[in-house]
Amino acid sequence: VVSYEADCAVTVTPAVDDPTVEVVFETGYEDGDVILQGDGGIFTVVSDVKHSGEKSMMVETTANWNGVQYTLDNSAGTEPATYTVSAYVRKVNDEDVATVRYVMANTPYTQFGTLNLTTEWQKFEVDIPVDAGTSFAIRLAPVDEQSEISYYVDDIKITKTVDEPSAPDIYFEDFYIAY
Repeated sequence: VVSYEADCAVTVTPAVDDPTVEVVFETGYEDGDVILQGDGGIFTVVSDVKHSGEKSMMVETTANWNGVQYTLDNSAGTEPATYTVSAYVRKVNDEDVATVRYVMANTPYTQFGTLNLTTEWQKFEVDIPVDAGTSFAIRLAPVDEQSEISYYVDDIKITKTVDEPSAPDIYFEDFYIAY
């Protein structure tokens, strides 16, 4: 973009593209694969309860660190990235008190949001910043004070957005056009 001012100064502002959004992972468990397992717990692909499609995964935890897990990998990145992690979740029955969270699966165990589960499907979505040159595992797990809960998870989607650095404005003072 080039703009001219009355004193013949020229401002050049480079166009900045929209951030690049990439789908890095997506599953509805339709292939029956028990994927995204964390340590511990019982992971079962089921067909009687699902958000969409024909299947979902039932997670039965025995510790507050059990749950589905995925590594957010920006180790080759030269710019920070934001990962949007979303999943549909619900608890198995009305009797359970169940609250889940997205948490780093390694030190410093940073927590990225919590959701009190109901027996209705709820979308649980968070944005997680990941510095350039780093990666860490993220887990959908019970909150600290709960360890033995059962919940369903379906339609997990993870996208990565990298904001390209913007170029600085270029300003020419006393720039004259000869003709």
